[in-house]
Amino acid sequence: QPLRMREDEDGRVWARSAALNLDIYWDDGELRFWDPVAEKWLLKHTEERAGRLAAEERADAAESRIAELQAQLRQLRGG
Repeated sequence: QPLRMREDEDGRVWARSAALNLDIYWDDGELRFWDPVAEKWLLKHTEERAGRLAAEERADAAESRIAELQAQLRQLRGG
């Protein structure tokens, strides 16, 4: 369903999506989504991907550290 776009005094172009319960902004050639309930921006695709990759790297590092500590523990126990 088409959305009625508005322009604020500061030039921001946006629309309210009742179906998504989000405000949709046209920002520097990209769509951005504002959650009025949480009062925060949803992550852009690139931001979400970067965050996911960073989390995966932290998980890999943690798993490696756990393996190291388990090996040290086995050594201390004589096994």
